[in-house]
Amino acid sequence: MNREADAVSFTNGGYMLDFRTPSLSDKKAIDFYLKRAETEGCGYSFGNLYLWRKAYDMTFCIKDGFLFISSTLGDSRAFAVPVGDGDLRHAMAEVCQTAKAMGVHPIFYAVTDRQKAAIEEACPGIFFFCDERDYYDYIYKTENLA
Repeated sequence: MNREADAVSFTNGGYMLDFRTPSLSDKKAIDFYLKRAETEGCGYSFGNLYLWRKAYDMTFCIKDGFLFISSTLGDSRAFAVPVGDGDLRHAMAEVCQTAKAMGVHPIFYAVTDRQKAAIEEACPGIFFFCDERDYYDYIYKTENLA
């Protein structure tokens, strides 16, 4: 496989996602996809998407059977791994092309081991994965908070 050629063709597909700010009327449609996410990360919760929409410019798009989520990350944009049924490679390419049109690198946050495996299977050799401890979700026992 020619990784460089594959990556170039991956970002030149002419895709563009139309992200918008979530409203309460979007909850049912967004929850339909979030229930399929198979992750309990905070980025896959309508409550967090809605509550943080202004502070982190949380936006979403539903297209071709996938839910796409984007937010600010410093002075750039970050994306959740698309959730849905269908061609994950195509969905990832849509995010990459949209990021390219925005003038940013496609950065995906809160990627679980399961999502990483699915991305590597759908898009072998295209993405680089690294841990960013500052962005980890934390789980606390309620008795430790009192």
